[in-house]
Amino acid sequence: MLSDLISTPPTRTSVQGDAAPDDSAAIFGLLQAGRRAGVPGALLTLVDSVGGSARPVGAQMAVLADGRFTGYLSSGCLEAALAAEAIKQIGRRQNAILRFGAGSPFFDIRLPCGGSIDLLVDVTLTDEQVDRVADGLTRRRPISLLMGRHAPARLVEGARRTGWHEETFTRAYAPPLQIVALGRGLEFEAVAKLAAAAGYPVQAFCPDEICIARLAERGIRAGHLATPQTPPPLSLDADTAVILLFHDHEWETALLSQALNSPCRYIGAMGSVRTHQQRCERLLSAGHSLAEIDRIRGPIGLFGPTRDASSLAISVMAELAQITAAK
Repeated sequence: MLSDLISTPPTRTSVQGDAAPDDSAAIFGLLQAGRRAGVPGALLTLVDSVGGSARPVGAQMAVLADGRFTGYLSSGCLEAALAAEAIKQIGRRQNAILRFGAGSPFFDIRLPCGGSIDLLVDVTLTDEQVDRVADGLTRRRPISLLMGRHAPARLVEGARRTGWHEETFTRAYAPPLQIVALGRGLEFEAVAKLAAAAGYPVQAFCPDEICIARLAERGIRAGHLATPQTPPPLSLDADTAVILLFHDHEWETALLSQALNSPCRYIGAMGSVRTHQQRCERLLSAGHSLAEIDRIRGPIGLFGPTRDASSLAISVMAELAQITAAK
C-alpha cells in the first residue's frame, strides 16, 4: 500500500553512480526504476528563487514514495527535508507549488542564504512521459516538459527556454556538452581526465595503446586511431566540443575536416600561433574555406600559453565552461 511506502525516511540514492547536480539522466532513471517496481514518484523543479540560491531555476530532484531521491535543489543540506514534503504530495496525488525559506510555512526548513525558493512538485507524469524524456536524454535529442500546478504535465519535442510561460513552467532538456578529445601524450590525457572528472560525456581517441590503457584505468573508454588518413567516424552534434591535442600534427587534417563538416559548437587544436598558421594552410589546401577554418580555436585555452599539461587542461576546460555559460 502507498501508506506503507511513504512511512520510509527519505534517503539519497543514485541509479547511475554518484550523480552530478545536473544529471537529468539519473533523475529520470530513478523515476523509471520506481515505476518498474510499482513505486510512485514526484518530480521537483525549482521554479523561482528570492535572494541567494545554490541552484538555478530549472534544477530538479526525483523523489519516490519509498523515500529514495536523487538530484539537488540546494547545496545538499535541504534535500532530505524537501523530499519528505514531496512524499506528502505523492500521498495526496496532487501537484503543488511549495515555498521554502523566508515567508514559508515550513519554518523549520531554512535556507542558509536567508532567501527563499519555490518548488513545483509534479506527481502527474505518466510512464510514457518519463520514458520519452529518458530516451531523449540518451539519444541527445532536445525535448521539453511543460508543467503546472493545476494541469497534467505534457511533452513537446525540440528545444525551448526553461522558465515560466503564463501559468505553465517549461523545463527544457538539451544535450550536455560532450567532449571529443583526440591526441596523444600528457596534454591529451590531462584534458580527457579533467573533462570526465567535471562530469562531461567524453569520447577519446588516441593512436597510443599505452595511453588508452591508462585512460581505461580511470574509467574513460578510448578508441584507437589507426592512421592519420583513416580517422574513425565521429558522432558530432551541435553540443559537441572537438579538441585536438597532437604534437605530431600529421594526424590533424582528416580529423579537423570531419569536425568542420559537422555542426559542433567548438573546435580547438593545441599548438603555437605558428603551428596554427601551418594548420590553416593545410586545411586550405584540402579545400576548406577561410570561413570554415576560422571556426578552429588555436592556440586553445582561456589563459593563453601554458607550459605544463595540467595548466593546459584547466585552461581548455575554463574556455569550454565560458562557452557553455554563454549559450
